[in-house]
Amino acid sequence: MTRFRRECAKWYACGVFLAIRCTSPATRELAIYRVNVTQLAEELLKLDDSNNNTHDISDLVHPQLPNFWYYGMSGICDVYSNSTRLSAPGPSQCRHAFPPTQNLLAVVEDSLRESLDSNGTNQEKVITAVLSAWNDTLSGIPSSKLRDKEAKVAVQGKASAALAVLCLLFDFVSFGIASFLEYPDYHHGRTAIGVVSLCSAVMAIAAGVCAILSMNEGIHGIVSGAGNVSGSLLVLFISAVLKVLAVGLCLPPRPRKLTHEEIGLLGEKYIYRWCQDHLPDFSVRNWSSKAHPLEQWKYADFTYQDHNGYMLDALRKEGVQLMPGWSTGTTYHLEVKGTQQECDAVPFFVSPNQVRMMQDYNNSADHAYIVARVFRVGLRKTGVRFFPNPWDLKDRVLEFAMPTVHGDTPVHIRH
Repeated sequence: MTRFRRECAKWYACGVFLAIRCTSPATRELAIYRVNVTQLAEELLKLDDSNNNTHDISDLVHPQLPNFWYYGMSGICDVYSNSTRLSAPGPSQCRHAFPPTQNLLAVVEDSLRESLDSNGTNQEKVITAVLSAWNDTLSGIPSSKLRDKEAKVAVQGKASAALAVLCLLFDFVSFGIASFLEYPDYHHGRTAIGVVSLCSAVMAIAAGVCAILSMNEGIHGIVSGAGNVSGSLLVLFISAVLKVLAVGLCLPPRPRKLTHEEIGLLGEKYIYRWCQDHLPDFSVRNWSSKAHPLEQWKYADFTYQDHNGYMLDALRKEGVQLMPGWSTGTTYHLEVKGTQQECDAVPFFVSPNQVRMMQDYNNSADHAYIVARVFRVGLRKTGVRFFPNPWDLKDRVLEFAMPTVHGDTPVHIRH
């Protein structure tokens, strides 16, 4: 199941990558919104209705300001270029912010501080002058065009960030479900993954829409030609659709339902390994069903004479209630009953000969007959539960039903 986990991890990584757009120069092209700084400054100067603003474009667009601001879900990138074309971006530097600030003066100041630091310029004097020019220009714009947008910007920006975080959490949950999905939980797990992935896809689209609306409600949303919404909404939509379609790829292949013989053999192998781990003198000779293939009906699956008390210690550690008469002279007969389900989910079946052995060895000091119920066979967290003296447990822990037409008796484990 390594392949499908790898596929799930890839989709989760894609979700993270989309959410961290514009946190580094490498992810700047995933920007939701691009702003041409020069065009923005020119449009703001045109909107200035006051007669007191003496600033011109050179005062606002300082040489150390970038040519473009790339707004992403998780940051803003300053992109420098000798060309005014969006298709030819140059060097860039990015700042982490989740969600990115819509305060234009803050963006201008952050860009100048990072650029001037790297150029060793007397930054405070320059920053103060440039910010004063931008502030004076913004102050001349009618307040009705700005104030109504402030509340919307804050709400939409926070909503976008919250949805992006929830989207990643849902992706993580989906990956977790797929990683632990197995028979018999396949159908329920598949439904759960589909619902979680669908919710994640919807939230991804909603996060992108909120982010774009936030950008449009920002200061550059009141000017024409300065900003450009990128194709990120389309990218988000396509990625969301692919995420839902990829659910089938992320699911593991449907586990094959084992046959009755395969379950029985795997159950016996599990008990064989258990005995080898707990009984130092245990060997394949104690595997009765293999040692006597033509006379299996005469024996339990495993027969072991406990000369050194190893079996007593092993059963005691498993929490099995031991008979006082069991000792180093006791011969143990282990009958294995396997299932892919939980221990008490379905009954196990015993043959007439096994019922006879249960009766003959019931409460015997010389012979201990024990049913070893191995559950979740072939799956993770396979376990075993021991039922000593099963005939003595009749009508208390074990419920023996009427024999079938084939002569086998169904035995139900009571909860």
